[in-house]
Amino acid sequence: MVACDRCHRKFGTYAALKEHYSNQHSNAKWPDAFENKLAEEKNLQSYKANLRPTQSSHTKLIIAIILIVIVGGVAGIYVSGIFQASTGLNPTCASFPFPPNGIQDLAEHYHALLFIYVNGQQVNIPANVGEGDSGPCTQPLHIHAKEPNTNMIHIESPSPKDYTLGDFFKVWAATPNTGGPTPAVFNQNQIFGSNVGNGYELRMYVNGKQSTSYNSLVLQDHQTIVIVYGNSATNWSYYENLSAQPWSYPDY
Repeated sequence: MVACDRCHRKFGTYAALKEHYSNQHSNAKWPDAFENKLAEEKNLQSYKANLRPTQSSHTKLIIAIILIVIVGGVAGIYVSGIFQASTGLNPTCASFPFPPNGIQDLAEHYHALLFIYVNGQQVNIPANVGEGDSGPCTQPLHIHAKEPNTNMIHIESPSPKDYTLGDFFKVWAATPNTGGPTPAVFNQNQIFGSNVGNGYELRMYVNGKQSTSYNSLVLQDHQTIVIVYGNSATNWSYYENLSAQPWSYPDY
């Protein structure tokens, strides 16, 4: 506040005080000291007027930078998730033998049936081996959770590649919480915990013919694979004929 040196009225600015001087004390000389203060007041007002747009622009710039950082961070997380899903860098998928399919287009998509019998008892492949078709680590070789007890292997690969029956068992062994027999091992001498010897054999039939490829068998479309572990009492021809049955899934 500034006060008139004549009537002692108070004013908010020197500009208002000078107007009061003109109206009430027109015969009095406007003091030089007041004129200097008035000039300083005008300069300050001019400086503030010029400063406001700069501050506003600066504030807008800061807000824009913050928004870019936020949007960029979200986009980075999203892209990173896609990249991890498509390259196998997702740490939760590290135990699987193949990079997850992610959202990549498929170069190959075909199906094979796998039936396993141990001492006359069928062992169904647990649903969701390879995380079905919806898990973050979905493998090129997998069993759909919606198809329990069909024993159908889905081979869905983003790149052309030969996959073997041994590859499928590697995926099976790496899939957590699947249930079923353990260990998920198959080769010419072993199926799960059952080993060849002491009168027990391990045979494999593919589309009506016995095969000695075992875990190195290359999977192909519409294969019917039957793995049998048994002894001299086993009716081997039954399982051979089982593998020769016509493909019974017209939609696959």
